[in-house]
Amino acid sequence: MKSVLIRLSLALAVLLAGLVPTAFAEAPDKAIFEQRYAEMHKASETRDRAAMMANFADGFVSIDLRDAQMSADQIVNAILSAPKDQSRSGHTEVLSVKVDGTTATVSQVYRTKTVKKSSDGVAHDLEIMARSQDIWVKKDGIWLLRESRTDEMGLAADGRKIAHEVRPGL
Repeated sequence: MKSVLIRLSLALAVLLAGLVPTAFAEAPDKAIFEQRYAEMHKASETRDRAAMMANFADGFVSIDLRDAQMSADQIVNAILSAPKDQSRSGHTEVLSVKVDGTTATVSQVYRTKTVKKSSDGVAHDLEIMARSQDIWVKKDGIWLLRESRTDEMGLAADGRKIAHEVRPGL
């Protein structure tokens, strides 16, 4: 019995030794990307075209659930042409980061909330969620977004889910 406990303790120690460095190694990377997403949000909120474009790598592409693609210019133009929404708030939660040299894969969820009035003048709380896999590349010491592929989207109104879609095959 004692040898079984010793073996289990050793196995647990080996397992934890493998997990703990991974968790600590990802934490700085996660903080870096949380900061990059915060910078992107600020640039969007202030409608600063140059600051928005500074986040994208050359050839950036956004891919939606139906595989439609948009370039950085198209995304920035869409943001700039949309009416300002004073009630909107948003936040990106970085779920995981895997860095391989100068390329990083980031799994993230963006959540935004706003209030919209329906045709009858009643205000409704809207929540939008988008889960994406993003590819970042490091150029001259700066992480730039090269690709964002949306894998899941959800919409809720007044706390009720009204739409949810997941990329086929996931």
